[in-house]
Amino acid sequence: MRRTSAAALFFLLSLASVSAISKTEPDCLNHLGGTSYDVDCYGGLTKDIEGDSERVYRQLRKTIPVSSKFRQLLDEYMATQNAAEKFCLLDKEAGTDWEPSPSTDSYNMWDGIYAGCIYNMRKAQNARLRSLLKLHSEN
Repeated sequence: MRRTSAAALFFLLSLASVSAISKTEPDCLNHLGGTSYDVDCYGGLTKDIEGDSERVYRQLRKTIPVSSKFRQLLDEYMATQNAAEKFCLLDKEAGTDWEPSPSTDSYNMWDGIYAGCIYNMRKAQNARLRSLLKLHSEN
C-alpha cells in the first residue's frame, strides 16, 4: 500500500514537472547563436504565443455578435496569419542566393532565421489580438 502511494505521488510530481517545463523561457532570446538552440527557443516561444493567441482569439470572438461581419473578418485575419508563415521562406532563402537551403538531419543557420521570422510574425499577431481585446474591454 505504501509503495502504491509513493508511486502515485512520484507520477503526479512527474506530471507537474513536465507541465512546468513545457513552456519555453523567454530568456532564451538572450542566448541565441547556436542553430539548434535558436530553432528550439523560437519554436517553443512560438508555440506558447500561438496557444495564447488562440485563447485571446476565442475570447475576442465571443464578444462579436454571430451575425456581425466583424466576426468573419476576425476569422479571415487568423487564417491569413496562418497562411503568411510561408512568406518566412523568403527570409530563409534570401541568404542562400535563392537556392533552397540544404535539407539535412540537423538544423542549419537558415532554419534559425526561418524560426525567428515565424516567431516575430506570431508575436505581432498576439499583440494585435490583445490590443483588439483591450480596445473592446475599455469600451
